[in-house]
Amino acid sequence: MIRAVCLNPVIDRTYYIDQFTAGRQYKNNEPSECVGGKGVNVAKVCAQLGEPAAVYGFVGGTAGGRVRAEMARCCSSVCLLEVAGETRTTINVIDRSQNLETEILEMGPSVVPAQAELLLCRLEEDLEKGDIVVCSGISIPGAPEDIYVRIGAMCEKAGAMCILDANGATLRNAAEGRYYLCKPNQNELAELCGEAPTTDAEALCRMARKVLPGRFEWIMVSMGAQGGLLVSGTECCLAEVPDVPVMSTIGSGDSCVAGFCVGLSRGMPPRQAFALGMACGVANSMSDAVACVSPDDVRRLLSQIMLSDPKQYSIETKGGPL
Repeated sequence: MIRAVCLNPVIDRTYYIDQFTAGRQYKNNEPSECVGGKGVNVAKVCAQLGEPAAVYGFVGGTAGGRVRAEMARCCSSVCLLEVAGETRTTINVIDRSQNLETEILEMGPSVVPAQAELLLCRLEEDLEKGDIVVCSGISIPGAPEDIYVRIGAMCEKAGAMCILDANGATLRNAAEGRYYLCKPNQNELAELCGEAPTTDAEALCRMARKVLPGRFEWIMVSMGAQGGLLVSGTECCLAEVPDVPVMSTIGSGDSCVAGFCVGLSRGMPPRQAFALGMACGVANSMSDAVACVSPDDVRRLLSQIMLSDPKQYSIETKGGPL
């Protein structure tokens, strides 16, 4: 079972405004809205690929009810604990004319320590050997800073794999734990290493190996249109992705994580699961919707994902069947 932890879900509201400029008024806009949050997005994509998933987190108010209802439709198990306050909304402004995305993030509701402990207990009770647990996105105010560290230890004890996909302070706090895989983007990896951002694949591979020991078995680095890297202590694999018409990249990283987890759940080796994840990330970018992939698109794109050694760029394999 894939179990997605999304401590602080969200309602994503997206506006499409060309030539967007701060300080101006934009009338008569019709936003699109969907239930989101990184872990929620992972669970949604798993469902689209036909893989059972469970979701864990906190919701509040009318918006929280909407999250709960959406997850009940697509997940095989839902553990969303009710808290005071209102589930947050994120505003995205996409300017296709300038290829820019602007994001405004709310903090969301808070939890008390007893609520955080209850969620951890529920997850621990549900965990089975071979499960894949995804710790995604920002934490929620009131939760212990080491909540993802504790989940990582819980997974290790149960014989489950734990995937970490967080950023900012949540990533820094969580990085002291042990996980099967961590998925930063290239800037987050540089920040984690205390180095300057770079797009150089060899430099990113070196940075990944700097933070691997004692923390992660693998690091997956997302690099936007350049593709991504999968790094272990002995391997460094570059995924080159096909050029496609991009509608929106929101949710592509989460779609990539979902595809990787689906691959592992189906017995694929990490490199093949990586290719499947990259295909899912590209498929999501071809849609206006967030965390929306077509299995047909994923199958087609998977055959176009090129895996190579970043030092030589010599093609070693292509993605296998979905």
